[in-house]
Amino acid sequence: DSSNKKILHGRVILLIILLIMSSLELLVLVSTGIYQPLLAIIIGGIVTIIVGMAITYFWKISWHSAMATFFVVMFVSMYGWKTWPLLFLIIVMIWARLILKRHTIWQLLGGVAGSLIIMYSVFRYFDLIV
Repeated sequence: DSSNKKILHGRVILLIILLIMSSLELLVLVSTGIYQPLLAIIIGGIVTIIVGMAITYFWKISWHSAMATFFVVMFVSMYGWKTWPLLFLIIVMIWARLILKRHTIWQLLGGVAGSLIIMYSVFRYFDLIV
């Protein structure tokens, strides 16, 4: 329940830990000189976490659907449409979260849309879209 501030606070702490871990990975990548496409993935993940933390503080979104979308967009962007069957992962994730009554359709679509917009923007910036 997103009205429970204790649960929301716990989620924000978890996301801060993920942000710190991703930032450390980014520092390692930059220091080694390895840039693309791994750098784009890490930056996309960091931006997704930051935006997701801001949204989650005020409104519950589905992190399951956001991360499934992140994964699928990453593969489709890097390897082209031959990886299209991965799109079913997003559909299955949305269906499962709805059946379990863990999210509303708007929370699920919010997670998908946020992740999709961020990953598309980052991969477009790094010119990695096939």
